[in-house]
Amino acid sequence: MTEPTSLDLLVAEVKGVASSEYNGLFKQIPLRLELPIFAKVDALHTLISQNQKCPRNKVLNDLITVAIDQVMAQLDEDTVFRINQIASRTYDDLSVFGSGDLSDEEKSE
Repeated sequence: MTEPTSLDLLVAEVKGVASSEYNGLFKQIPLRLELPIFAKVDALHTLISQNQKCPRNKVLNDLITVAIDQVMAQLDEDTVFRINQIASRTYDDLSVFGSGDLSDEEKSE
């Protein structure tokens, strides 16, 4: 039996039959979404949150992971290799810094 894909896991979370969480490093970036995309992200977040506490950032990370997996599957081996090299350098450069969590909630100091 094969491991479930990122897409399989996200679909199962939307259906309310699975849950997951991410442990690792995070990089905060400014992000603007087109309104129709935001509306769908918000709807997915609402559905998933009915079954488990789920930050919107996690939904966005899951969606981006699915999209990257789909794009990478369509690329030639050389391009995938080059992308992975660049991504590895970026990860190594940024992993020396601490990171926060995926929570949407504001922290009180």
